[in-house]
Amino acid sequence: MIVILEGVNGVGKTTYAKLLSTHLGIPRYRAFKANLEVHWGDNHPMELLLKDKFKVPLNTHVEDLFSADLLGRIGGDVVLDRSLPSAIAYGLLENDPLLPTDTLELFHYWMSLLRDRKVLYVWMTAQYAVARSRSESREQPWWPLNMKTFAELESIFRVLHDQWEMDKLVIDTGETSIGDGVEQICQRL
Repeated sequence: MIVILEGVNGVGKTTYAKLLSTHLGIPRYRAFKANLEVHWGDNHPMELLLKDKFKVPLNTHVEDLFSADLLGRIGGDVVLDRSLPSAIAYGLLENDPLLPTDTLELFHYWMSLLRDRKVLYVWMTAQYAVARSRSESREQPWWPLNMKTFAELESIFRVLHDQWEMDKLVIDTGETSIGDGVEQICQRL
């Protein structure tokens, strides 16, 4: 099974990913992170395979496509703390030249790589003030998002969630307790 957690910075993806990983006894994979120990784990075979053997550029949509293809073919249970939808959302926001013009086609291709697996796509959302206060309380706060940018990202994540053709769930982490949210996810698996 694959649990995909997506949403704007500060909505609680990493908190949920850590809890789900522990609760379900499966690894979590944190894309878009420079320090590899928060990926599969230091010297984990998957990490070495991606980074060292195949020279997959980490923290890119290339990594997401490679990982999805690999997970779709060989199996393995995992909690994905961000994946291609984040690369698309933040890439569109920053006009990333590496993203194809037709991002929905890329999204559908990525989804097709996972079709033979049990996958739950969870779009996590919260009000701007909630997400901002969470980020500001961390030792390393997120890069500053104003309300307009936050709304633009939420809109992109909404479109991607609507396009998802397999099992999906929306959790408003500002209105749902962490325990209840984790329980909702576990009930769907």
